[in-house]
Amino acid sequence: MKNGKENTPMSLTKQHLIETIYQEFSSRRIEKFTLVELSQKATVCRSTIYNNFGSLEYVYKDLIEKVILKEITRDCQSYEELIKNLVTYIYDNKMLCLNLYRQTVPFINQEHVHRQIMEDFGKVLIQYNQEKVISKVALDAFILMLRKQFDNNLKTNQIEMIDILVKYGHFLFNV
Repeated sequence: MKNGKENTPMSLTKQHLIETIYQEFSSRRIEKFTLVELSQKATVCRSTIYNNFGSLEYVYKDLIEKVILKEITRDCQSYEELIKNLVTYIYDNKMLCLNLYRQTVPFINQEHVHRQIMEDFGKVLIQYNQEKVISKVALDAFILMLRKQFDNNLKTNQIEMIDILVKYGHFLFNV
């Protein structure tokens, strides 16, 4: 149950903590968010967060995997649909996504976390690719392209971003 590694349906406490972060991150720009803030906003003890997740990093991980990725991949049949859903979700939930990105950058920059993101994201992309082969260098470049958009506060036009990522995806799968 610790560290977000359970395979059973999400407990009500976990769901409440994730919904609390979702609401907070969607409502305003957040420079720094702490476990203390989460416990106050969710009206739970810090030990409850530790018992359910182990750390704030795993709360973010579950939000991304069990809420955001689930929404993005729902009913996807192709790489193009995946990218359109991804970019649409990001722009429809811009404040949430930018806050989540800002809060996770320190984790993302850790080598083991970066590798895990590449592995997880690679698996998602492979679901929508016929050849089932993605160059690690090409995948890293794809993730770097996404990060660059976030570092630029998502100033690129949504349609343009979809177009760039779809075109790059064709390159990504044909490397």
